[in-house]
Amino acid sequence: MNKLRDVIDLLLDGQFLPRELSDHPLKDEWKPNRDLHIEPDWLLIYRVDRETVRFERTGKHSDLFGK
Repeated sequence: MNKLRDVIDLLLDGQFLPRELSDHPLKDEWKPNRDLHIEPDWLLIYRVDRETVRFERTGKHSDLFGK
């Protein structure tokens, strides 16, 4: 859980996200959310609206997207 906490802290502080997190925007029904990889198969889906960070879901890729 420390990895999740570290990522949350970066997002809340408006800090640069390291490249290894593979942060990217989502498409289709997930728009305007973004996701990043806490670990290779542990994702965090979130969105930033102005000065608010909203954490939507976290879990395995297959659990979140059914693929």
